[in-house]
Amino acid sequence: MTLDKGVTSLLENETRQRCGIVLFRPVQSGRGAVIGFVRSSLQSLLEIDLVGRVVVVTTSRIRVR
Repeated sequence: MTLDKGVTSLLENETRQRCGIVLFRPVQSGRGAVIGFVRSSLQSLLEIDLVGRVVVVTTSRIRVR
């Protein structure tokens, strides 16, 4: 789980199996806002098979690649 959108560029050359990455893209910054955003997304994330995938969570949707 990360807020660093640059992490996806590191994966382009990655060939081994990975557990998956969740990239959070909250609109607001600040500790409280980010924690609230992550908490509000967790239930939906638990329903997704994350193995080997990159998941991008925004305020309007969750994209799975």
